[in-house]
Amino acid sequence: MNYYSDPQHHQPSRSTSGGPCPSCQAPMTIQRFKRQLNGVVSLDICFPCQGIWFDEYESAQLAPAGVLELFRLLHEHQADLRQPWRDVLQCPRCRERLMHRLDSTRSG
Repeated sequence: MNYYSDPQHHQPSRSTSGGPCPSCQAPMTIQRFKRQLNGVVSLDICFPCQGIWFDEYESAQLAPAGVLELFRLLHEHQADLRQPWRDVLQCPRCRERLMHRLDSTRSG
């Protein structure tokens, strides 16, 4: 499922600790992955909820090697006890209710 928040309401996290999970409210773990061209992309991950928080444009900035690293990390946690998602999810940056939407990716 895809949920999103209006990015005008908040700034991406620059701290080393993750924001609260949109579902369970536990602090998310910040993991760094290779970015296209240079540097790293810092993603907030909640392993118990199997949730990944992407700030604006972060998903598009991941290098192919970074995507593989992310998949490997998720695979390492596949046997973890999972939390069910709550009906109402909150943005970990501004705490506003997240809106549900369908993935509308275009190909071509």
